[in-house]
Amino acid sequence: MTESIAPSANPASDAAAAPKRRRIHPGVVAIVAGLVLLLVLALTPSPYVIREPGPVANALGTAGPAGEEQEVISISGAQTYPENAGELTVMTVSVVGNPEYQLNWLELAGAWFNPTSDVLPMELYYPIGVSKEQRDEETAAMMTSSQDTSVAAALSYLGYDVKTQVVVAQVPEGSPATDKLMVGDVVLAYDEKPIQSLADVQQVELTTEPVAVRIRRDGEEKVVSVTPKPAEDGQGNRRPLLGILVQEKHDFPIDVHISLADVGGPSAGLVFALATIDKLEPGSLTGGKSVAVTGAIAPDGTVTPIGGVRQKIYAASDNGADYFIAPEANCGEALSGGSAPRNMTVYAVADLSEAVDVLKGNAAGDTEGLRTCVDALADGVQQVQ
Repeated sequence: MTESIAPSANPASDAAAAPKRRRIHPGVVAIVAGLVLLLVLALTPSPYVIREPGPVANALGTAGPAGEEQEVISISGAQTYPENAGELTVMTVSVVGNPEYQLNWLELAGAWFNPTSDVLPMELYYPIGVSKEQRDEETAAMMTSSQDTSVAAALSYLGYDVKTQVVVAQVPEGSPATDKLMVGDVVLAYDEKPIQSLADVQQVELTTEPVAVRIRRDGEEKVVSVTPKPAEDGQGNRRPLLGILVQEKHDFPIDVHISLADVGGPSAGLVFALATIDKLEPGSLTGGKSVAVTGAIAPDGTVTPIGGVRQKIYAASDNGADYFIAPEANCGEALSGGSAPRNMTVYAVADLSEAVDVLKGNAAGDTEGLRTCVDALADGVQQVQ
């Protein structure tokens, strides 16, 4: 017997018996998508680094691990004067990220919205093929060179006789000077033109004809013939080059030793020069004030621009500095977008003498005639890009 089932007389009860179809709320979808995006950002490496304010140190004081502190600048062979209550602060920046540890996009997100930090392409600090170890070695060498240069500038400012030599620092294999010039050779003349500084080297006219290079090696002078070859000069131009690296070495009449670990690059040159002068002159350059200083320096006292000045101004403000001294060419960055702390006066300097005037003027309470970065920008001083 076949049994038939008649349609239900109550459609509503059938609907209640069937499973309900749940609708996913759009908000849940957005949350899930956001979590997935965060996961992707947290796992994906980026080609950027973060530049942020770094530690500071007093060039007139001591530094080092607890119990092992030593004077940042110690001098022998000349009269020095007691440390005063003021500070000449060495400003630094920290670069987070490197080819071996690439920051992910999530780590960068906070820095993009942090006014004290910059997000920059990694290649600015680590060109292709340059490792963290290689860059550390390079910045350490730049720091050592800047220390010598700062002492040369300071002692020359004080009237000491500082002798400068141009020395061969590197002869790459395959360069035109291979087997002719050696590391340590003192370059005395190029094509009969005396060489006494890097400025002299930069002014020589290179050709593709053989030239006579007079050197001193192991105490003896000799002349070698080198034929420059056209090559990339590092700025995208092809010009005749000897293919060597040279550096200045200075013969100081007194011993000035600078010791500051874990700081690299040339940007402390100006503050080291000012601190050296302060130690060798009676009285106090700072007048008891806390002064933050940055800028590279040449042996003749010319102050040149550096990187990360905005981060250094923030660090100076946090450290309680009374004012800030910066290279005039950095003023655009220092005041860009109103990013610098409003309570920080930033003075612009072109050379060591002007920086000393800024210190002396502020110490005496007479700042008339001293240039601030606002003045430098108004005067149209050329800025670094």
